[in-house]
Formats: sequence, structure tokens, C-alpha cells
Amino acid sequence: MASRRRSIGNLHQQNGSLLRLKPSSLRPVSDAMRTLLLACLCFSAAMLSAQDPTPHPATSSPKGLQVQMIPDALELGIHHANLNIRLNGLLSPEKEAKPGQLTASADDFTFVLNQNYVGSLDRQIKPLSDKGVVVTLIVTTSRSPDERIRKLTIHPKADPAKGTTMAADTVTPEGRACYKALTEFIARRWSAADAKHGRVWGWIVGNEVNSHHEWHQMGPATVEEVATQYEDQVRLAWESLRRHSANARVYLSLEHHWTAKNHRDPLQACPGRTLLELFAKRA
Repeated sequence: MASRRRSIGNLHQQNGSLLRLKPSSLRPVSDAMRTLLLACLCFSAAMLSAQDPTPHPATSSPKGLQVQMIPDALELGIHHANLNIRLNGLLSPEKEAKPGQLTASADDFTFVLNQNYVGSLDRQIKPLSDKGVVVTLIVTTSRSPDERIRKLTIHPKADPAKGTTMAADTVTPEGRACYKALTEFIARRWSAADAKHGRVWGWIVGNEVNSHHEWHQMGPATVEEVATQYEDQVRLAWESLRRHSANARVYLSLEHHWTAKNHRDPLQACPGRTLLELFAKRA
């Protein structure tokens, strides 16, 4: 057989055997580049060390519910549970934390958390996950009665009165930091290796996004604009979740209009298939 040789950068291979690097092809590495590479390696190592490698659990049944009454759901023998979590509910209107109060931080911003709401989520998640139920959170934002929380959590182009669930503010610096901080908090508390508060294995990001006039309110928007915003929102959530769990899952949310749209105005709704295809191109 003829000798085969291929090169990958400066590394050469012949007939399956690795050959030495050519000294003449090496280039000196500057101190700045060496420092940058070391910082990247340390960051990657830190992320991997914090990431829980536990595989996604398998269940013997697809039986599940969007749960409201936990004892009843457990008595029914469910294996999967969906629970709602509102990002605006996680925030406290206070700007300064009291001693011992929970906070979440990102991009040099710190946000005070609503400990009563966090505790209520603990009391829903832990009884389910302790019984082996695979818990998935439906991560949404709604319109808070508090003006400051509204500004932090809702897309700046959203209609001030319309919509049930809202697109997140991933646009303004503080709003984007708030979304990152809250999703990071959710991932760390309920999807890391330490499951003392309960364990979550999936996030559904948003709600029925292709009917954005009602369920992903961000003002009048083309399908391209919705796809761009939603992909960014989902990506930030995925990054937060992946820091703490290697195998927890992120899901998209579309309603049942696949090739039609749920509104005559194309700036108010779009076909699910079109949105998904544009999302995939960006992802």
C-alpha cells in the first residue's frame, strides 16, 4: 500500500504513526498570548470542575403533568412534572440586600432576590425530585406590578399593556445582566450536583413564542426579529444551565400553528415552522 501522509497544523502523521514537529515551523509565543491561553485554560477547567456530569435520568413511563397539587400528582404516580417559574417573581423590589438575603450577580450588577418565592419553589421541586420525578421548569416572565422589576425583566419594545408572558430584556445592559444572573441562580440552586433544594432536569424557555403578541410580547416584530431575540434568550439560558449540569436539557416552546400564524398581522404572530427554521440557522 502506498504511504499516506497528512498534516494537521504542524503535526504530521504517516501510516498511522505520529512524527515529530518540524522545529522550523514553530513560532515563538508572546507573553501576552501565553497569558491569554493560560487564562482560557483555567476558565475552561473551572467550568468543567463545577459541571455535574450526572446523566439525564431515564424513566419507565412518559406519564407526567403540569403540576399544581404535589401530593395529588405523586399519588397519581407521575414520572415527569412541569412547574412554572417566573423570572420577575424571583426579584425583590429592594435595591440593597439585607444581611443574609439571597442575591444573584452578573456583569458587575447584583440583584436582590425574593426569598419567599425561592422558598416556595424549593417546596415544590424537592418533594417531586426526591421521589424520582423528572422536573422541568417553564421559565417565563410576566408583567410585575413593580416598575423597577418590569424594566429589568421585560423586553424594552414590549407593549406596556398587552401580553400575558413577555420576551425577556436581553437588550439593555442591566436587563441582560439580570437575565443572566437569574438563570445562573436557577441553574446553581436546582441543577447542580448538590441537590439539597431539589433537582431540575430541564428548562422550557418562554411560552408559545410564535404567538408573540400574547405569549412572547416584544412589540410588533417580524419573524426574523423574533427568531433573533429568542435564540439569544435561549442561548443565555443554555449557557447558565450548562455551567452546572452537563446533561440537563433546554427546550423551545411553540404553539400548535405550524404552517399558519395565529394572527392576521405578520408582526404579531408567525408560523412555528418558519420560526424554528430561522432559529436553527442562527443556532
